[in-house]
Amino acid sequence: MRNLLWKIIEESKENKEYLNSRKQYNNLVQILSRYPKDTRKKLEDQWFEELHIIREERIKEFDKLHVQRGGIINEGDDGFYCDFAAWVMAQGEQLNKAFLKDGHQAVLDYISKHGVSKSDCVFESMTYAIMKY
Repeated sequence: MRNLLWKIIEESKENKEYLNSRKQYNNLVQILSRYPKDTRKKLEDQWFEELHIIREERIKEFDKLHVQRGGIINEGDDGFYCDFAAWVMAQGEQLNKAFLKDGHQAVLDYISKHGVSKSDCVFESMTYAIMKY
């Protein structure tokens, strides 16, 4: 299921390294609608498992992205731990692996490289696309 999730995320980004969040969200909803309900439920479970790694297992690194800890995201808990974490996940396996290996700097480099706006980083919420079934 993990491989399928990453494949779907890449397809939702139109196989580009970066795509505007609203467009990606719409693509993700459309792509997921092609799958049976039981598969979508398994994908949702996998999504939350991957988010858990970002938010819980790598919490010290993830927290460095919050403005209160010297980062760039100035949002409350919901906007930071839910929306921003989901955005990081939705950027795909490559960024997630880089985050797990290199920490918060990998995310900052990605944002800088693509000129991602802060409002795009906290797009509410890629998780809703996964849960739409």
